[in-house]
Amino acid sequence: MNEDEDMGFVGTTGLRKRKQLNKKTTKRMENTLGKGRKVKNVPCKIRCQNQCAKNFTEMERHNIHEFYWGLGNYERQRNWLLACVENKPIRRRIQIASVSRRHNSYKYFINWDDKRIEVCQQYLLNTLDISQMTLRYAVNNGLHKSAKPDGRGKHAPHNKTPHKDKEEIHNFIKSLPAVPSHYCRNKTTRKYLPLELRNISFLYRLFLKHQDGNGSTAKPSLNIFREVFLKDFNLGFHQPKKDKCRICECRKDSDFKETEDSKESFEKHLQLKEKSKEMFLTDQKKGLTDDSYVCASFDLQKVLNTPHGDNLLLYYSRKYSFYNETVYESGTRNGICFTWGESDGSRGCNEISTVIFKYLEILDRKATKHAILYCDSCSGQNRNRVMLVMLQKFLQDTAKTIQTIKIVFLLPGHAGGFHSRNN
Repeated sequence: MNEDEDMGFVGTTGLRKRKQLNKKTTKRMENTLGKGRKVKNVPCKIRCQNQCAKNFTEMERHNIHEFYWGLGNYERQRNWLLACVENKPIRRRIQIASVSRRHNSYKYFINWDDKRIEVCQQYLLNTLDISQMTLRYAVNNGLHKSAKPDGRGKHAPHNKTPHKDKEEIHNFIKSLPAVPSHYCRNKTTRKYLPLELRNISFLYRLFLKHQDGNGSTAKPSLNIFREVFLKDFNLGFHQPKKDKCRICECRKDSDFKETEDSKESFEKHLQLKEKSKEMFLTDQKKGLTDDSYVCASFDLQKVLNTPHGDNLLLYYSRKYSFYNETVYESGTRNGICFTWGESDGSRGCNEISTVIFKYLEILDRKATKHAILYCDSCSGQNRNRVMLVMLQKFLQDTAKTIQTIKIVFLLPGHAGGFHSRNN
């Protein structure tokens, strides 16, 4: 290690390690750039009719070799080779014309320093360090004295999934009903599938049944179906757990740094949490010991989609959303469910306030004097001015026996346990 690294600086160890190319790509680059190739010995004898050895020096041969491989492109190299070959008709035949399969004669040249010098074929091959098949392929597949375009990497793999199969997967997934999330509301673009669809494997089995019903022969594998589902769609099967306490979750972050202010704030948060718990237990005891008190908690259940079942046809039908606001009395252990459909109303503050108003009317008819209500701090449904105005108007205009109404908004992220308490 150098001095900078000893002092705690980034140094050379902080450099990102470059990812190495795979062997297939490296081999292709070596073939194009001529790595490992070199000029071979002059193959011509003293009696060579072209006098190849006298036309070029060894330095010129090395320069020609480097120039050819320095082109660095398949088509440019093949075009250069085509410029070195001339196709001539046969001047004389040694064999009978009907027996010989030869129709042309080729002459080979090297274009260098504004000169075009004829050489032997083997001299050209040894200078460039290429095979006879490379030269022959370039000549036989040339188009109007131009090299055939390189077709490597431009064809679809033989095992590639047909585009039509992926389109059928797309159409199948698009036909599935999407339901809104109970927690996220409108704060996310992610859509959710009904819980009865379970998982991707179950969806894939439904897809195969769907293909059989339509008489389609396209049946891609589960891996292809999973890849399309995860990469092309933003779908989920369960509600994201976002109803957690923000203060408690922040402390779990690895970047969180404890300070005196944060420590004091967190201690107050824990005290408030314990205080709300003690308050809830105290109000429960009032409901158990005094008939004039009723302690109840209320919350909105997740969206109920109907029809619900395992029938294949139900998965593609339009689901009707039902909403259920449940009020649970700790003293009597009675639960009252207020349900309505999406055509009757939404799930906002007006609907929730109406439900609580109806519940308070029930308590008023039972001669209840003091109502204590617990709920979460959801501002869109519970903790808002609509709820408070409703409670005030109820006491002023409607209540006959109810004297006081106490509503407690529990800490965000710590309300789940209170709704499910039975004692």
